[in-house]
Amino acid sequence: MKIAPSQLFSKGDRGNKRNNFLQFPLIRIFLALIFILPAIISFNYLYKNIEPRWTTFLGDVGAIIIIMLYYLCYTMYLKFVEKRPNFELSLQNFFNETGLGFIVGTVLVFLTTLFIFFRGTFQIISTNPDEFLIHAFLIFALLAFTEDLIFRVIIFRLLEELIGSWLSILFIAAIFGIVHLVHEPATIISTIAIALQDIVLSAAFILTRRIWLCWGIHWGWNYTQDGILGMPNSGVELLPSWLNTEVSGPIWLTGGNIGIEQSVLGVLLNIIAGFIIIKISINRGQLLKPSWRHK
Repeated sequence: MKIAPSQLFSKGDRGNKRNNFLQFPLIRIFLALIFILPAIISFNYLYKNIEPRWTTFLGDVGAIIIIMLYYLCYTMYLKFVEKRPNFELSLQNFFNETGLGFIVGTVLVFLTTLFIFFRGTFQIISTNPDEFLIHAFLIFALLAFTEDLIFRVIIFRLLEELIGSWLSILFIAAIFGIVHLVHEPATIISTIAIALQDIVLSAAFILTRRIWLCWGIHWGWNYTQDGILGMPNSGVELLPSWLNTEVSGPIWLTGGNIGIEQSVLGVLLNIIAGFIIIKISINRGQLLKPSWRHK
C-alpha cells in the first residue's frame, strides 16, 4: 500500500492558540520524544544492569520487548496528539520492506569488505560461539530501530512537514553525523562521512513512508559489519560479533578505527544507493514541499 506524504500530517485539534502551539511540528518532536521516553529508559536500564551486557538470553528477550514498547509508546503519541492511524509503523509490508532493506545493507557491507579483502588487508583471527550471531542480530535490531524511530520517524518526518524533504535530508544528515561525535575516535572527517551515508536512510523512509525499509538497511549494515565480520561500527567495538578480524591498510580504504563508515568506497556505495532510492521517490511523487508551498 502506497502512503502519500500528506497522510502523515497531524489530524490533531486546531483552532485556538493552545492547540495550534501543540500542533506545531517542532513542538510535536518534543512531545513524541516524551511519549517514547519509557522505552528509552527501559533500554538504558536493562543494558546497564545485566552482565555480560550484550550476550545473554535476557538481553535477547529485552531487545524484542523494548522494540514492542517503542511501538506502543509511539502509537499512543499518535492517538493522543496527532489523532491519526499509525501509518509509519503499519505492519503492512513489514516483512517485504524489512527484508529488502536488510539485504541492501548486507550487500553494501560485503561489497566494501570484498574490495578490502582483495587488497589483502582483511584477516580472520578467530571466531566466537555461534550464538553470538543471535545476540548480535537482536541487539543491532534494537539499536537501529531506536535510531530510526527517533531520527527518521519523529525528527525527520516532522521537520519535513515544516521545511520539506530536501532541507530535512540535509539537516538530519548533519545531526546524525554530529551525534556520532560522542564516540571516542570520531573526527570531523568521520562525521562528514557518516552524515553522507545517512542519505540512504532518509531516502528509504521517503520512498515508503514507513520505518521498515530504512530500519532494514540500517540493521543489515550494522549487523553484517559488526555482528558478523567483527569490524568497528562508527568507532564502537563493544557489541557481540561472530568473527574476530583484523583490518589494516590506508584509512581511506578501511575507515581505520571508525570502520567502513569512513571508507571512501563505503561512503560512495551508500550515496549511490541513496540517490537511486531518491530518484524512485521523485518518480512516485513521494517528496514533500516546504510548508510555505503546501496547497
